[in-house]
Amino acid sequence: MPEELNRSSSITLQICASRQRVARPTSASRGIDETKILVTGNTVVEAVLRMLPDATERSLIVSRFGVSPDQFVLATIHRPENTDDRAVLAGLLAGQPA
Repeated sequence: MPEELNRSSSITLQICASRQRVARPTSASRGIDETKILVTGNTVVEAVLRMLPDATERSLIVSRFGVSPDQFVLATIHRPENTDDRAVLAGLLAGQPA
């Protein structure tokens, strides 16, 4: 992702806004001292999880749209590489990988 370009081994402290099992080994493999790696968590994921409806509200939403829980997928496809090209977007909406 573009924000990954901001990471550098010349910085004093490496702050990783992602899961520890991914962020720490990735940063360490770039030569960053493990004692200088701080994993903060992913604020977007945490915000989404915090805003998810509870089980009762989920059941109401699902029944309002006439589907069962295993009949749909919620996907975020807002990145430009998914939305700027009409063919790529159409493929994603059809369930085909880009």
